[in-house]
Amino acid sequence: MKPDHALVCLQPGPHASLVSQALPQPRLGRHQVLVRVTATSINPIDTKRAQGYGRRLLGLIGAGGNAVVLGNDFAGHVVAVGPQATPYKVGDQVYGVLPTGRAGGAHKSTLVADARYLRPLPKDLDPAAASVLPYTFCTLWQAFSGLGLDANRVKDQHILVHGGSGALGQMAIQVLAQWGGHVTATCSAAHADLCRSLGAETVVDRHQTRITELPAHFDVTLNFGSWSDDAQLVTRLRHGAIGHATTVHPLMSELDQHGWLRGLLRLLSQWRHMRKLVKEKGPQTRYAWVLFKPSPDALDTLAELLRQDHIHLDIAMRVPFSKARRAFQHVANGSPQRAVLLPNA
Repeated sequence: MKPDHALVCLQPGPHASLVSQALPQPRLGRHQVLVRVTATSINPIDTKRAQGYGRRLLGLIGAGGNAVVLGNDFAGHVVAVGPQATPYKVGDQVYGVLPTGRAGGAHKSTLVADARYLRPLPKDLDPAAASVLPYTFCTLWQAFSGLGLDANRVKDQHILVHGGSGALGQMAIQVLAQWGGHVTATCSAAHADLCRSLGAETVVDRHQTRITELPAHFDVTLNFGSWSDDAQLVTRLRHGAIGHATTVHPLMSELDQHGWLRGLLRLLSQWRHMRKLVKEKGPQTRYAWVLFKPSPDALDTLAELLRQDHIHLDIAMRVPFSKARRAFQHVANGSPQRAVLLPNA
């Protein structure tokens, strides 16, 4: 068995390097589980953080230094259990997610995880297939929570998913269609069949049709595409709509580019402008900027969707740490298929 090691991103920015380094012996807390990692995914946020994105804000939680371990989701088997980390035991196959913070990410051969953010791996599910889901689903869950969406409220609603071929878009289409929503997705023509296969009733070529040409009848709009499209997406909400949520807001980029004071002032101005546009649709219409946050409720829902075989993301690459740069580039290129690292390969 190889010594414990992590994939470390050194000097995040234009000249960042990804190197494998030895891990110190982990210290296991009472509610924690030590997992030997079979697979850990690369999310788009990891490729952006490798380029220096978000260092100012993430530095507040110890995740923005010059040597960071990226990654949030993983699958593997339990090798040690804290005294109150129920219900897990040594040998259990699990998948889960780590919060972004000082303890570092999931691109490791072994990691310490909070038992609340683990779930048993379904017997017939490929660990790599599970490893690409938790981060994206927890992020999607925050968007749903920000708008008060659940299976009951989504049923029969008209929902516009902007950026339907990305991981968040693909996952949103699957979940919303399963919950009985009428989903319209925007994507490039090359990915139209993918979005239809996932459950989108209508697919719009984002290069041929302007957002403002879409009907203004949507109950919910979700922006997983571009911040520059946010205001136009809001105009597609009907009066009295549920609301609009975006994962591509400028929170981190404004602080990176303009510093704390000017950046916060710019953010406040943009937030107020967008909030005003949303409120014109109705006093109860919601607006949400979404940030990733681990959620036991999200993981419970994900586990149920997996049990019913109602959710998946395709994987194009499975590589060891030695080929990580190629996998990072694949994700940075915007492929709809995921890339997975195999740290113990």
